[in-house]
Amino acid sequence: MSVAYYIAAICISAAGLYTIRRYRQNPTSAMRAFAATLFLLAAAFIVLANATRPIIDGIVHLHPFARWVGNTLTIAAGACFNVVLSHFARRPTDPPPPTRRYALAVTASFIAMGICVLGTPDSNDFVDVYATDTSVTAYLLIYLASIGAVMTVAFTSGIRYARDNHGLMRAAMTFVATGAAFGIAYSLYKLGVVAARHQGHQLGTESIIGPALGIAAALLITIGSTLGSLAPATAAAIRRRVLYRQLAPLHTALADAFPEIKLDVRVNSRRYRLDRRVVEIGDGLVRLRPWSDRAALSAKAANLHQAHDLPVVQAMIVTAALRARAAGIPPADPNFNWLNSSTIPTNLEGEATHLAGISRAFTSLPADTRLPEVTVTA
Repeated sequence: MSVAYYIAAICISAAGLYTIRRYRQNPTSAMRAFAATLFLLAAAFIVLANATRPIIDGIVHLHPFARWVGNTLTIAAGACFNVVLSHFARRPTDPPPPTRRYALAVTASFIAMGICVLGTPDSNDFVDVYATDTSVTAYLLIYLASIGAVMTVAFTSGIRYARDNHGLMRAAMTFVATGAAFGIAYSLYKLGVVAARHQGHQLGTESIIGPALGIAAALLITIGSTLGSLAPATAAAIRRRVLYRQLAPLHTALADAFPEIKLDVRVNSRRYRLDRRVVEIGDGLVRLRPWSDRAALSAKAANLHQAHDLPVVQAMIVTAALRARAAGIPPADPNFNWLNSSTIPTNLEGEATHLAGISRAFTSLPADTRLPEVTVTA
């Protein structure tokens, strides 16, 4: 089960790193609490893993110190997450999130649990073996009551926020509510184990069901918490990558004709590279205007707009202009900016999409594509 705990910690830590990146872009108290939630939860899984606990206890020479710290980290993560939900689910008339109250509750649980259990011999079967010990039972009741309370608040907040939203945010809050439901089930199951132990019964499933419910709760809440922003960000990153590749044929053709449009700057940011490619293509089209305006008049004279979509017509204009320039045809005075249409977006992302359509059409045109000749008058 230690491996499962470590894998869960890695996944949650990855979500935490993504949250820190978002926090730098939007440094709010809600984002700070969300980052704290994820890193506290990841730390809890690492500390509570069977392979980690003996090492920590051996270092501090106090048992079960690691279990005490890990359980407290779990409660603290739940409290921080409720602060996050309070920020997002609250209505304008609601009071501010009870951050101080949560902090006091976590501190009280931490102290009470420590008083109850520190110095008790640790065991992998902590609940089953020591549930008849009064101090350990008190520890368990404090811990499970705290977890149950924060998960209940998270469940009700998730349901409430899901009802007030739609689409992706509703799906995200449904994940949160489902994860909180698993957290409640975890608390109830552990209480059942304690009760069964006091009645002289030993379920023998604690090492499987309890951790499985805890991992499921943590992962579902993490997915739900990051889905609302991670899914659109991932989709946007994929779209930028696709657009960057689709722009390559048009960019290559213009760069071969006008090498000076290429900026000698090397960066790893996909967003910047896409924006730079759009700007370079725009510079190339400006330099091509003395030839492309003649081709545009030819396209207009042939009424190509009636038979082809706009990106196809514009790809035909670019193709004809590049051929004219390569054939040594003298440039003409610019007549009009054929690319400056009201149908073309003015933002970089929209322009990238439009130019990608031209680039796709540019590569699919037959090799013998020609425009009718027209006389360009001054």
